[in-house]
Amino acid sequence: MTDKISLSLEDFPNPSSDVHGKWAPIYLEPIMGSGERLTIGVAVVAERDFIVLKANMLSRFQCLYGNAGAGVVFLAEAALDALRFDITKRGLEALTEPHPPIAGLKIGDIRNGAGRSLEAIAETWLLGLSSLASTAKSLPQKLFQDSELIVEEARSHVKDRLPLLVAEEVVAKRPGLGSFFRSEIRPDSHPKKHIKIQPHKVNIDFTGSYLVANFCTLSAARPFHAAKEIKMRLWDLKLSRDSSPSALGFVRDHELLVHRPANDDPGYNEKQLANVTEALQELEDQADKEELRLRPLYSVTEMAQRILLAESAANS
Repeated sequence: MTDKISLSLEDFPNPSSDVHGKWAPIYLEPIMGSGERLTIGVAVVAERDFIVLKANMLSRFQCLYGNAGAGVVFLAEAALDALRFDITKRGLEALTEPHPPIAGLKIGDIRNGAGRSLEAIAETWLLGLSSLASTAKSLPQKLFQDSELIVEEARSHVKDRLPLLVAEEVVAKRPGLGSFFRSEIRPDSHPKKHIKIQPHKVNIDFTGSYLVANFCTLSAARPFHAAKEIKMRLWDLKLSRDSSPSALGFVRDHELLVHRPANDDPGYNEKQLANVTEALQELEDQADKEELRLRPLYSVTEMAQRILLAESAANS
């Protein structure tokens, strides 16, 4: 005699325990006016949480568009970054009344969704809608939770020593400017193995009387990878500017100073240097749209001189 199988409602999933949210596909039209569009991600917005999940095979753009593919990947990632920041500010309105940062970005119809988590909702629909998403490669982890930015990879520890070198040269010429630099990069601070970026904060390298600036290096070895970090530092400047009250109409300049290799640098080939130029152009376009200044410079000395020149007005 076999034992009877006893079942109760507790043995079945409870639909009410699912996470619910509004979701929409995110399309990119790489060739303007062509009508061809591809799904580059899915956004899901709940009452107190959201996620923008990127298709994990954007590299396929390079197969579709050849030499221009890397630029398309860059545009797609920049557009998704911009959407994430927009959702932190406007919530669901960023999907219902979108302000796309590039003309080829489109938000699809908004639908209701439910699942174990916002990630599960986004991943399910992204895999079903996008030829740029694949289960062969795990999709990225959730990037945003409770409206706090959790930036992966490069932002956890920044090994770029450029901010520290600029601070050292500026302070050597004008010691009084030392307190204007972020505490982690001041020459009189304790020795550091890494210049750490706090991903949940707005990180500004230099906050002066007339100039607010961040410093980044655009390496010719991996310019499009470096551009991801540069975009985040650019957004830090935007958030700093937008949250700073202006006194009597006076607004400080907000600039991103980018160290780039010279066009005749013998350490890199023509293709690498061309990629640097392409990445810089895309970054400058993003900066222009936000009314920020991205200033490519060739040396630490040039960057230090820019700081000294801008702050010289404080003594006049």
